[in-house]
Amino acid sequence: MQHSISIGGSLKLRRLHMSAQAQTASGQTTRRHLTKLVYAAVFLLVTGYTFVVGLGAYYGHLIRAQRTGLVSFLAAHGQFIDSTFFFAQLALILPFFRPLPNLFVGSSNSAASESKLPKNIALGLLTGSAVFILFAGFPGSRASSLVDFLVSNFYSPWPLVAAILLFLLLPAFSEIFFRGVMFARLTEEISPLPALILSSLLFAYMWPVFSFPVGVALGCLSCMLFHRTRSLLACVVANSTATIMIETYLAFRALK
Repeated sequence: MQHSISIGGSLKLRRLHMSAQAQTASGQTTRRHLTKLVYAAVFLLVTGYTFVVGLGAYYGHLIRAQRTGLVSFLAAHGQFIDSTFFFAQLALILPFFRPLPNLFVGSSNSAASESKLPKNIALGLLTGSAVFILFAGFPGSRASSLVDFLVSNFYSPWPLVAAILLFLLLPAFSEIFFRGVMFARLTEEISPLPALILSSLLFAYMWPVFSFPVGVALGCLSCMLFHRTRSLLACVVANSTATIMIETYLAFRALK
């Protein structure tokens, strides 16, 4: 009897020890994930600031050297250059967060995700359209340098390269990081609202296409969309839709 009691007690102690080890491992994993998020945010901010300062200094050098042709060229291609740099930043940090979230699967049940695909795409289209409406009503919306670049280089291959980067690659990479990685992992530790605010502010600050208020609107709506659907594809559709509609709207205004 005493022997059986001692065996039962040792089993309980072993289970408690294993549970404590699992909790410790889970806590260490969480801290590691949060540390990587902080490092990624600092990397984006520092490299982005360095890029802007360096580019501004280069502009100043060109102006002092009276190289107006190169200044005009850089000004016309400014948004394309900014977008390429931001894409490179995301391409550098995303491999540190493997395995990356699946772009097309919103839950562990792939069959359920596939059945919700049309609905998620429709929600993405509606969200992108809402961002466009906000942009069109925002005071001071004007043609961007990207529109000038697309119009002036219409018959060259560069507009196609810019379109693939801006309407496909950049939305996909940015939504994978800011919604699929940053927002998703922050919501595991804090409530959704602070996670939405933090990820949206960083996204708006880094996003090279729109003004800051429109970037905040897109970031917040995309976070809410991801929180509801758990579908990154819906967020990518929203981002691409907003970008396409806004740039098309600005192009038509520039041609008037």
